[in-house]
Amino acid sequence: MLLRTIIYLLYLLIYITMTISFADQNDSSKPKKKLKDMKIIILPKTGHRKSEIMFNHLEHIEKYNTECVDCHHKATNKKCATCHLKKDQREIVNLKDAFHQQCHDCHRETSGPKACGRCHIKNE
Repeated sequence: MLLRTIIYLLYLLIYITMTISFADQNDSSKPKKKLKDMKIIILPKTGHRKSEIMFNHLEHIEKYNTECVDCHHKATNKKCATCHLKKDQREIVNLKDAFHQQCHDCHRETSGPKACGRCHIKNE
Protein backbone atom coordinates (compact mmCIF):
# COMPACT_ATOMS: atom_id res chain seq x y z
CA MET A 1 0.00 0.00 0.00
CA LEU A 2 2.82 2.39 0.88
CA LEU A 3 4.62 1.60 -2.37
CA ARG A 4 1.45 2.32 -4.38
CA THR A 5 1.10 5.65 -2.61
CA ILE A 6 4.72 6.53 -3.38
CA ILE A 7 4.31 5.57 -7.04
CA TYR A 8 1.09 7.57 -7.26
CA LEU A 9 2.85 10.60 -5.78
CA LEU A 10 5.68 10.17 -8.29
CA TYR A 11 3.19 10.13 -11.16
CA LEU A 12 1.52 13.20 -9.70
CA LEU A 13 4.87 14.99 -9.41
CA ILE A 14 5.71 14.15 -13.03
CA TYR A 15 2.28 15.36 -14.14
CA ILE A 16 2.67 18.65 -12.25
CA THR A 17 6.19 19.10 -13.64
CA MET A 18 4.96 18.51 -17.18
CA THR A 19 2.02 20.88 -16.63
CA ILE A 20 4.35 23.61 -15.39
CA SER A 21 6.66 22.94 -18.33
CA PHE A 22 3.76 23.40 -20.76
CA ALA A 23 2.66 26.56 -18.94
CA ASP A 24 6.20 27.91 -19.21
CA GLN A 25 6.12 27.28 -22.96
CA ASN A 26 3.29 29.78 -23.24
CA ASP A 27 5.47 32.48 -21.67
CA SER A 28 6.87 34.39 -24.65
CA SER A 29 9.85 35.70 -22.63
CA LYS A 30 11.29 32.16 -22.38
CA PRO A 31 12.59 30.05 -25.25
CA LYS A 32 9.99 27.50 -26.29
CA LYS A 33 10.65 23.84 -25.61
CA LYS A 34 10.00 21.64 -28.62
CA LEU A 35 7.91 18.50 -28.33
CA LYS A 36 10.85 16.38 -29.45
CA ASP A 37 12.85 17.62 -26.42
CA MET A 38 10.37 16.20 -23.90
CA LYS A 39 12.04 13.51 -21.84
CA ILE A 40 9.36 11.34 -20.18
CA ILE A 41 5.82 10.90 -21.47
CA ILE A 42 3.30 8.85 -19.53
CA LEU A 43 1.39 6.63 -21.94
CA PRO A 44 -2.02 6.19 -20.32
CA LYS A 45 -3.70 2.97 -19.27
CA THR A 46 -5.84 1.77 -22.13
CA GLY A 47 -8.39 -0.28 -20.24
CA HIS A 48 -6.39 -3.45 -19.63
CA ARG A 49 -4.94 -4.60 -16.34
CA LYS A 50 -1.35 -3.57 -17.07
CA SER A 51 0.00 -0.29 -15.73
CA GLU A 52 0.70 2.80 -17.81
CA ILE A 53 4.11 3.20 -19.43
CA MET A 54 6.72 5.79 -18.54
CA PHE A 55 7.96 6.33 -22.10
CA ASN A 56 11.39 7.94 -22.47
CA HIS A 57 10.67 10.06 -25.54
CA LEU A 58 14.00 11.88 -25.67
CA GLU A 59 16.02 8.64 -25.35
CA HIS A 60 14.12 7.08 -28.25
CA ILE A 61 14.93 10.11 -30.40
CA GLU A 62 18.58 10.50 -29.44
CA LYS A 63 19.75 6.95 -28.69
CA TYR A 64 17.81 5.18 -31.43
CA ASN A 65 17.92 8.03 -33.95
CA THR A 66 14.19 7.95 -34.66
CA GLU A 67 12.32 10.66 -36.49
CA CYS A 68 8.90 11.99 -35.49
CA VAL A 69 7.25 10.31 -38.48
CA ASP A 70 8.59 6.90 -37.35
CA CYS A 71 5.99 6.86 -34.58
CA HIS A 72 3.64 9.75 -35.33
CA HIS A 73 2.31 8.46 -38.60
CA LYS A 74 0.56 10.83 -40.98
CA ALA A 75 3.35 13.33 -40.18
CA THR A 76 1.55 14.95 -37.27
CA ASN A 77 2.78 15.31 -33.71
CA LYS A 78 -0.64 14.95 -32.15
CA LYS A 79 -1.18 12.70 -29.16
CA CYS A 80 -2.18 9.19 -30.20
CA ALA A 81 -5.41 9.50 -28.20
CA THR A 82 -6.49 12.37 -30.46
CA CYS A 83 -7.48 9.84 -33.14
CA HIS A 84 -7.22 6.46 -31.42
CA LEU A 85 -9.99 6.07 -28.87
CA LYS A 86 -10.80 3.30 -26.37
CA LYS A 87 -12.74 1.39 -29.01
CA ASP A 88 -12.15 0.90 -32.73
CA GLN A 89 -13.72 3.62 -34.89
CA ARG A 90 -14.26 2.16 -38.36
CA GLU A 91 -10.76 1.84 -39.85
CA ILE A 92 -9.02 3.52 -36.89
CA VAL A 93 -7.81 0.97 -34.34
CA ASN A 94 -8.26 1.55 -30.62
CA LEU A 95 -5.53 3.18 -28.54
CA LYS A 96 -4.29 -0.04 -26.92
CA ASP A 97 -3.87 -1.76 -30.28
CA ALA A 98 -2.26 1.34 -31.80
CA PHE A 99 0.34 1.47 -29.01
CA HIS A 100 0.97 -2.25 -29.20
CA GLN A 101 1.28 -2.33 -33.00
CA GLN A 102 3.66 0.61 -33.04
CA CYS A 103 5.84 -0.47 -30.12
CA HIS A 104 5.82 -4.23 -30.72
CA ASP A 105 6.67 -3.89 -34.39
CA CYS A 106 9.67 -1.71 -33.63
CA HIS A 107 10.84 -3.79 -30.67
CA ARG A 108 10.68 -6.96 -32.78
CA GLU A 109 12.99 -5.35 -35.37
CA THR A 110 15.40 -3.98 -32.76
CA SER A 111 16.83 -4.90 -29.38
CA GLY A 112 13.88 -3.26 -27.60
CA PRO A 113 12.27 -5.10 -24.69
CA LYS A 114 9.84 -7.84 -25.68
CA ALA A 115 8.28 -8.84 -22.33
CA CYS A 116 5.23 -6.91 -21.06
CA GLY A 117 6.81 -6.15 -17.67
CA ARG A 118 9.77 -4.38 -19.25
CA CYS A 119 7.56 -1.47 -20.36
CA HIS A 120 4.52 -1.89 -18.09
CA ILE A 121 6.22 -1.40 -14.73
CA LYS A 122 4.16 -2.95 -11.93
CA ASN A 123 2.66 -0.55 -9.38
CA GLU A 124 2.77 -2.97 -6.49
